[in-house]
Amino acid sequence: TPLLSIVIPAYNWGRYVGYAIESVLEQSMKDFELIIVNNGSTDNTDEVVKTYLSDSRVRYLIKEKNTGPLDGLKIGFAEAKSRYVTILCADDFYLPGAFETLAREAAEHPEYDIIYGKYYIVNSDNEITRWLEHPGWNDVVRIQRKSDLADLLQYDLYIAIAAAFIKIDMFRKYPFDEKMRVIDYEFILQLAQDDRKFHFVDRYLYAHRHHSEQLTVGDNFIVDGTQLKDQLTLIERFVQPKNYAKLDGAQEGILRLLNQKITALENFQESAAKI
Repeated sequence: TPLLSIVIPAYNWGRYVGYAIESVLEQSMKDFELIIVNNGSTDNTDEVVKTYLSDSRVRYLIKEKNTGPLDGLKIGFAEAKSRYVTILCADDFYLPGAFETLAREAAEHPEYDIIYGKYYIVNSDNEITRWLEHPGWNDVVRIQRKSDLADLLQYDLYIAIAAAFIKIDMFRKYPFDEKMRVIDYEFILQLAQDDRKFHFVDRYLYAHRHHSEQLTVGDNFIVDGTQLKDQLTLIERFVQPKNYAKLDGAQEGILRLLNQKITALENFQESAAKI
């Protein structure tokens, strides 16, 4: 039984998926399985993935039709045989030593449900465009942290699933909300609400690619109002009486983050008028 399962849902990412796969196979920590789910790609994704099937750690599942990345993830989770799981988008990649770092922390802290680190942003040519320093990673913020639920709602999502080892039971107990675009944000908030144990590693572990072909990254996510709508849904869902003790003192920060997303939408007047 491997320590880690990496699930890569892929739809028409032939340009990038090979780089993503290689970033996994070249990790110094070898105790893993890589599950690639082809969501009915019509480009050369299949051809690229098949060049890596000689590695016994790689498992390849093909769907005839594209029914969305969530279906691909469900298939991957059902196939996973490990203790921890992570998700890698087919256009992103891991940095050297990422798995070794997280595996060491997992061995030292088996009580933690999520062990996560940092990530930076790259462009389509793998050039670093932004070294992220999320407020949620800040030393002072973490020392003063009363609850992850409060900080997630006032500083935004600072836990990237790809930059984390997550116990497989978490995915089985906390299903993704298929109606939301920020499914990762909502998933992590579910765990925080139930006081699941999070552990931060102060190291960059993976690269997240920003480019015009993505669904949730870039101006479109803001312009169509999805970012604001999802944030309002999260506030309604998690700012509940049962969570008031966890959220005490975070009210101003929660409103500040909401106002930032309102302002972002207001910069696009035509779209804002439709909300």
